[in-house]
Amino acid sequence: MNSPDIPLSRITLPDWSRWAGRPWIIALSGGADSSVLLALAHENRRLAAGLEAVYVHHHLQSVADSWEIFCRERCRELGIPFSCEHVTVDTSRGSTEAEARKVRYEALSRHMAPLEHPVLFTAHHKNDLLESAFLALFRGSSLRGLVSLKPEKPFRNGTLARPLLSMTRAEIEEYARSHDIGFVTDPTNLQDNYDRNFIRNRVVPLLEERFPDCAEAVSLTVKHLAMEERVLERHLAALLEKNILTFPGTDIPVLDLGGFSRERERDEAMLTVREFLRRQHLTPSRGKLEELLRMWLSPVPDKTGHITENGIRIAIYGDCVHVVPRFHDRLKGCTVRLTPGDTPERPELSGRFQDLVFRIFRKPAGKAPEIPLPAEITLCFLPALSEKLAFPGRSGHTLMKGFWKENRIPVYLRSCYPLWISDGEIMGVWQLRDTRAGRERFGTPREQDSRGFPVPASSAWELRITEE
Repeated sequence: MNSPDIPLSRITLPDWSRWAGRPWIIALSGGADSSVLLALAHENRRLAAGLEAVYVHHHLQSVADSWEIFCRERCRELGIPFSCEHVTVDTSRGSTEAEARKVRYEALSRHMAPLEHPVLFTAHHKNDLLESAFLALFRGSSLRGLVSLKPEKPFRNGTLARPLLSMTRAEIEEYARSHDIGFVTDPTNLQDNYDRNFIRNRVVPLLEERFPDCAEAVSLTVKHLAMEERVLERHLAALLEKNILTFPGTDIPVLDLGGFSRERERDEAMLTVREFLRRQHLTPSRGKLEELLRMWLSPVPDKTGHITENGIRIAIYGDCVHVVPRFHDRLKGCTVRLTPGDTPERPELSGRFQDLVFRIFRKPAGKAPEIPLPAEITLCFLPALSEKLAFPGRSGHTLMKGFWKENRIPVYLRSCYPLWISDGEIMGVWQLRDTRAGRERFGTPREQDSRGFPVPASSAWELRITEE
């Protein structure tokens, strides 16, 4: 029997045509929301390139076995392929909810991997949006945190979509009753030990008593904030494009804050640094970002300093922000010989040092000078500062210490530029300069790099370092 408070004509159903022609994966838990999501996907399955449902078994509740059976039987009735993913949730690591969510999405993404542009559907609705907004506020989240529950966003090799954000929990349950869609109920939803449940059971009912349309109002607010976020992202993208540098011979991005005013544009610098790091999958806290900016604002010339996020160093060097290459410290004093090798990636030369694998590939024709690769080379990482190098056009020798200073290469990026040796002679500093011996061996190139130096012979090849 339909609820008089929620006529079916008022319920806004999602338009599935926007995902037509793509494989669909339904994250199915057996609850009312995901059961309705499954039913709606089934009604529109003619639009999909394929449809399957995945139940993630977290092994956190004894009744979860029965939920799996329910989901499996429901998919059998609808003729939808069903899979169950068993995962282990580490309850000792902070929030159980957060850990469960992490392993759940990892399990679901495994079903996306073999598909072309798949769509993963989850059953979040307007009430989830309301609860998430409160959680974000209580955690001191930024604008991005407040609008994190979006109707659609890129995810892994496809898209994560939330079609039911147009519906409230009550509307979903009414739709389920009116269409005779069975579902299971999680008994822990009534317990207040989880933050989300506390907000759902204790806070939201009080708000709805005073503000009956609060879920709708917050949904509208989040839409406004999402629009403002898109404008901000475009602005930040323009700033990054203008201020990101790359050191010669590397693909390591470096953010130059030299163009920002120390006073007037401090907030803009903070947002730009945060976006720069986010694109490298690093999300330090505001406190850590403030510490990084204090280093930048320091009046000391050639200032240096760093913060650490997930074991990765984020460093300040003058006006530049660097993400330190992860192998830097382990390469100090490393000398590795690279010889012709036959691996799955088929590099020209390869070698090993402990559990690190070094591979050299020839760059595509037209993107680098046509220079023959020596039959064998040796790479010497982070040599002694007293090492002497003989460069063309200079009398005498240059100390390694002076070379680093002259080229303004920070300590933590020097491992990207090993000395490379062939037939017992130093041919140059990888991707930066040829020595006199290297110039005699390979000739004088016509091209110049961004600094006005002749392009070194090593620019014809690419060095990749991976952990085995």
